[in-house]
Amino acid sequence: MEEILEGKELQVGILKDWDVTLEELDEILASRPSLRGILMGFLAEYKLSQLWFNDPRISHLVRYDNHDRKSSGDFGFQKRQ
Repeated sequence: MEEILEGKELQVGILKDWDVTLEELDEILASRPSLRGILMGFLAEYKLSQLWFNDPRISHLVRYDNHDRKSSGDFGFQKRQ
């Protein structure tokens, strides 16, 4: 993520640690559709958690193991009325 602060770009997290710009990350994602698909899946799970699972009516949120072939799905939860 980059923030513009007084005309200077600040990089945080993994982009700073690896010295990667947003433009480079965008180029990498644009050139590798399978990576873009994986990233979009993870982003969707993250946003779903932020937007829906912070509701106080939802409890016992479980993220299933992606490699467990016996149970399908990404999440399990209980909803109170």
